[in-house]
Amino acid sequence: AERTTLLLGGGAAAEGSSSSKGAALSDRAAVSTARDATDTFKRMRTLMASELQRSDATLVSLDAQSKTLKDAQSRQLGVSQNLIVSQRTLRRLQRREFTDKVLLLLGFTFFVLVVLYIVLKRLRLLSSFTSAVGLNETLEDLDELLGDESRNKTLNESSHLEITPTKGEL
Repeated sequence: AERTTLLLGGGAAAEGSSSSKGAALSDRAAVSTARDATDTFKRMRTLMASELQRSDATLVSLDAQSKTLKDAQSRQLGVSQNLIVSQRTLRRLQRREFTDKVLLLLGFTFFVLVVLYIVLKRLRLLSSFTSAVGLNETLEDLDELLGDESRNKTLNESSHLEITPTKGEL
């Protein structure tokens, strides 16, 4: 009652008992409101604490995911560099394969032409063919160059064979 009197400014004590009942009801209502507010604040504090814990868990999860992404990015960069090196190597191998094919074709063509020349020369068809085409002079010059060396070699070999006695003659 004194508290009510003090809150109302001292004039409420003269009013009587009806006002003290109203004051008691208003005190109870104020205490009830204060308890409700306190309970609400406690629930809010609990909710805020749980939200804070969820935020911490989310931060930890995001940090772990960030590390995973950085690791994946570094691996992707390594694979990308390996692909670039592999592409360069593959291009080099393709160029070398093409060069090898060209060289093989040129070598085979030269071989076939040499065999054809030898066969035609042995069959004496070359002179009639070259006179028809107009290569007779060029081939005669070639024959003279090759002929002198091959004749000298053939003569040396045949003279060496004639001089050497066989086992039956000894």
